[in-house]
Amino acid sequence: MRVHHLVSALAVLALLACSRSDAGSSGSASPSASASTSGPAGQQASAACDVVSCANFSGAPSYQAGHAETLATFPPPPTGASLCGGSTAFGATNYYTTSQSPADVIAYYEKELPSHGFALKPHGNGPRACSLELSFHKKPLELGNVIAFVGGFSVMYGGK
Repeated sequence: MRVHHLVSALAVLALLACSRSDAGSSGSASPSASASTSGPAGQQASAACDVVSCANFSGAPSYQAGHAETLATFPPPPTGASLCGGSTAFGATNYYTTSQSPADVIAYYEKELPSHGFALKPHGNGPRACSLELSFHKKPLELGNVIAFVGGFSVMYGGK
């Protein structure tokens, strides 16, 4: 159980570091979108959302643009997702852009992961406004997270 919490914490720290809002050549903040997110007890709250792009993920440790890490026994990304790059800093991590909402990305993985042998934890709010996180595992040391933002998502898997 402690390993799962450690992996989750490392994934959140990596994504907070690499989903910075100051990415880009102009030095200005990322575009924003407005979205409703589910708060405590199912309350709806409106929040300004950073829209991520490949530039946001490029600060991840050991990030390689255009390179996908092999995620064995893992479902492919949802239709329409475009690969930004990959990293090996916290297991195998791939970063994608998408026009799908964070809820749609999470719903896709909630459907696909069990058919690939993964058990899921209920999804919850992610590390930034308007983001969602889904944790999964197959064996005690085969853990991972999907964190979906407006405009993109990451898949981190510490399995074999």
